[in-house]
Amino acid sequence: MKWKIPVALAAVFVLSVLSALYLPVEPIIRDLAAVPAIGSLLAFLFTLLREHIAHDRAIFLQQLQSSSTIGATSHMATVAFDKHVAFAEEYFNAALEAVGTLMKAGPIIGALDLARKLSVTRQKWALWVTPEINSKLETFESPIWDIGLEMIIADAGAEDAHEARAKAFQQFKQFLGIGKGGASPDEQRRAQDRIAATLQGLLGTTELTRLRSQLVKNAATTVDASEQK
Repeated sequence: MKWKIPVALAAVFVLSVLSALYLPVEPIIRDLAAVPAIGSLLAFLFTLLREHIAHDRAIFLQQLQSSSTIGATSHMATVAFDKHVAFAEEYFNAALEAVGTLMKAGPIIGALDLARKLSVTRQKWALWVTPEINSKLETFESPIWDIGLEMIIADAGAEDAHEARAKAFQQFKQFLGIGKGGASPDEQRRAQDRIAATLQGLLGTTELTRLRSQLVKNAATTVDASEQK
């Protein structure tokens, strides 16, 4: 019991003081008898400090759990999560479709339409896309835009058409991670898997799902603890 320690310390303190004041012994013995009083007083103060720290910690944990509960159950948090998931799914599918088209057709002017579709998807969900994710996805789309623009120059028959076509192929290979010998079926599959993993990181789906799971778990723990009280 928590009250036993303070009571015991108080008893030691009282006995030590009474002994020091009233024992019919030499003064030096009385001084020694007062030592337990000092020790018990210090121990009592330490006990109070420890209880105070434990109390503050309990309040902090309760506040943390409450904030987790609010974060997991609030309507705005739920809507934001659902919207981000919907955006991530749409963008992910559009990006893989663009990759598949480029795999089959190679560098084409139509790459502009593929990049434009990705850009439109971002704009459609702009309210729910963070500036950081938006910036990363713009970087992802940039090579697709470049492929289409270079192919426009190449097909126009300008003086630098050959150079533009070479740049388009170079961008194409770098974007898909294809070697000089072209893309075998295995290389295409690995490229698609690699780009899919990259998109998961850019869209933050893995991290967001893990965070959501942790918030729900914390909320459930708090509710269970409240019901047990």
